[in-house]
Amino acid sequence: MGEILLSILIRPLELVFEFIFSLSHSVFPNPAVNIIMMSLAINFLVLPLYRRADVIQAASRKKEEQIRPVVDHIKKYFKSDERVLVLQAYYREVHYSPLSSLKSIVSLLLQIPFFMAAYRFLSNLSLLNGESIGPIKDLSEPDALIVIGGLSINLLPILMTLINIVSSEVYMRGQPFKSKVVLYLSAAIFLVLLYGSPSGLVFYWTLNNLFSLFKNIVYKILDSRPSKAKKQQPQLKKSEQLLFWISALFIAAFAGILIPSSVVSSSPMDFIFLNDVQNPSHYVWHTLAIAFGFFVVWIGVYFLLGSARTRKIFGMVMFALAGTSAFNYFVYGSGLGTITTELVFDFDISLDTGLMLITTLSSLVVFAVLFILSRYLNTVSRYIIAAGLLAVFGMGITNMISINRVYADSGITENAPTEGSFTLSRTGKNVMVIMIDRAIGSYIPFFFNEDSDLVRQFDGFTYYPNTISFGQYTNFGAPALFGGYEYTPEKINSRADELLMDKHNEALLVMPVLFSNEGYNVTVMDPPYANYREVPDTSIYDGYSGIDSFVAEPVLNGHYSEMNGFLEEARYHNFFAYSMLKTAPTALQGVIYNGGSYNYLTSNGITAEEGVFHFPQSYGSVSVTDGINPDFYNAYKVLDNLSEIMEITDDDVNNLLVIDNNTAHSPNILQTPDYTLSDSVDNTEYDLANAGRMLPDGRTITVDAYVQMAHYHANMAAIKTLGKWFDRLRENGVWYNTRIIIVADHGRSLFQDSRLIFDDLMVDAESVNPLLMVKDFNSTGFVTSDEFMTNADVPTIATEGLINDPVNPFTGAAINNDDKFSGPQHIIMSDHWRVQENDGNTFLPGSWYSVHDSIFDRDNWDYLGEY
Repeated sequence: MGEILLSILIRPLELVFEFIFSLSHSVFPNPAVNIIMMSLAINFLVLPLYRRADVIQAASRKKEEQIRPVVDHIKKYFKSDERVLVLQAYYREVHYSPLSSLKSIVSLLLQIPFFMAAYRFLSNLSLLNGESIGPIKDLSEPDALIVIGGLSINLLPILMTLINIVSSEVYMRGQPFKSKVVLYLSAAIFLVLLYGSPSGLVFYWTLNNLFSLFKNIVYKILDSRPSKAKKQQPQLKKSEQLLFWISALFIAAFAGILIPSSVVSSSPMDFIFLNDVQNPSHYVWHTLAIAFGFFVVWIGVYFLLGSARTRKIFGMVMFALAGTSAFNYFVYGSGLGTITTELVFDFDISLDTGLMLITTLSSLVVFAVLFILSRYLNTVSRYIIAAGLLAVFGMGITNMISINRVYADSGITENAPTEGSFTLSRTGKNVMVIMIDRAIGSYIPFFFNEDSDLVRQFDGFTYYPNTISFGQYTNFGAPALFGGYEYTPEKINSRADELLMDKHNEALLVMPVLFSNEGYNVTVMDPPYANYREVPDTSIYDGYSGIDSFVAEPVLNGHYSEMNGFLEEARYHNFFAYSMLKTAPTALQGVIYNGGSYNYLTSNGITAEEGVFHFPQSYGSVSVTDGINPDFYNAYKVLDNLSEIMEITDDDVNNLLVIDNNTAHSPNILQTPDYTLSDSVDNTEYDLANAGRMLPDGRTITVDAYVQMAHYHANMAAIKTLGKWFDRLRENGVWYNTRIIIVADHGRSLFQDSRLIFDDLMVDAESVNPLLMVKDFNSTGFVTSDEFMTNADVPTIATEGLINDPVNPFTGAAINNDDKFSGPQHIIMSDHWRVQENDGNTFLPGSWYSVHDSIFDRDNWDYLGEY
């Protein structure tokens, strides 16, 4: 209950504090100045509330003064129960309630949530660390401005209290001491609470007290002037009040349920941490609490404290805002790109100025039309917004049911073991199949040109740039990679009486079972979509002897639990901000998004060997970023720590190691030239010197957008980290007796390689140009081969010379690559990558293409149709 109240009452205010501070920091990157600007902005925002509270308090005091003589008389001449009865009768006669005395402390009651929000925000703001203002050396610590001997005295809280007392004296001038006690007491309480607090927080509250003092002086001067008789304000009709409340509930439901539930329901298992398994719907409930607090509670406070005329305008504005939010979401909020679980888009969401002006103008027109509608057709407006509220709740609840169903069916609490290791032999044969998800094949020449040491580390490999995968996502491309040509999308669809999940699992089992039957020790790490689950269900290997399997990320990221705690807080923050972005006019989307940070300033970081890291990564440009993509960090740590779970033996045993890793799948900018992890990256000089990443033959790739550069960096990190591990294999004597296949299930459409962009087909073939590199036993040199390959060649390459006439243990069909030579290969281009929705017996319809001999030759591509 405490967490719910905190989310409703305090978190909305905290987000407002954070947004204002972040906005000012982007213009004036000085925390002391930002605190001043935040104080001014917040005080002007709440000025109408405090002004109205002052009027209520003045009326309350006036009423008490009017009835005090009679009340004193009753108390003097009546005793006990008789006194109570007489007082109650008198209060009824004069329309007064004893509870009305609370009106005299409305201002104080309003201060409490704002104080709590400021305390939570500024006490955890790392930007204050080491920052000074005047004689205060560190805004994150108490000021300690006076030192007597070994005793430090914090002067700022004392100054704050004195200003508070003076302000209270001005405000209560002419009132009896009894009426001032509460304000003096509150000043003392704030002194006690803030005395040992960070000076940045005390500085902020001191500024608030100065503003309050100035406000009280101005109001005293204005109130001392003769006032004109005020006209009797008309009462607001209940129907007009109802318009406000229904509209507020609509926006709260829209931003708090519909939008976040749409995100989570698209892939619920992505929002689960293995160390703390929870139903991911809790992100929706948390967002709803914040949205309810923001739109219903706090805007409702403004509404309730307003005059009848103000409240009528509030109702019309709220109705227009509700309709415009829905318009922005459905018209301009879609098509912004794929997002991570921290709600960071893979592409820049900004529009060119002209288009932004046009779209924003259309939003303003919609707002104006709805405002006029509510002015003249109030009843119709109420019915419209009420129907919309029911529809939004209906869609949101449908999404929530879907989330709960997927979670209940996931079996996540019975997940794969999260501890494991693998063995390599110095005397036997070792075979490795390393699937680097989304590794892009065309990058390799650029990597080797940029880092010449890779040529040595990858000595013995053959690189196949002319390689295709059979789809642009894992559910289409991975089955053929693990199972061979029997598991291309076309062949999978031909077995229409079997579930896609069963055929996918069968493909994952082909090589492990085949090698296990030949006496190999088999280890499988992180098999993709095992049992069609985002978090691999390694139970598919149960019952097969000689096969060990495990999920590696929790094992090899020593900060997994700590990091996930920070990520949960980031998601709580970002979900509400994401809803605001999706419902905002396009002119405001960039301000809310702020390079992917959503103006989140209070995130905590992990302290790793390489430094302190915050999550997720946000960017100012392709060269300047802050933070780390958490998915990248998890996957990178697996590759970086493979030696930690590697066991070397002299026993004459054969081993198969199958790895799936997402380092290249998780775009992240690193610090060049070594491509190392850094919480604050500035590659400006390096990128200028290496613009275009030009090869000696003049061919370039485009890295103008963040998503392009971040994929380049993530792929480079995967290759460099594997190169370092290969050096360890050499040191341990398990290099020449090891066959290594590095392959990807698919590439990524990034429009970087002009050779792969076929405009007439509307195809960027980079999405189906996966990495394929093979090192055989005792091979030397680095070779580039133009041979036409597919990732379905992997089982044939893996078994060649080791298993005679290999046969699929499930179908009895021969494992070879004859299908590659029998005709063109058929590729499906489809965005139905979510296995929760594309989970029938055949793949959902997509665009099919055929390609033969060369992925780079447009003449070798044909469009087959939609089916």
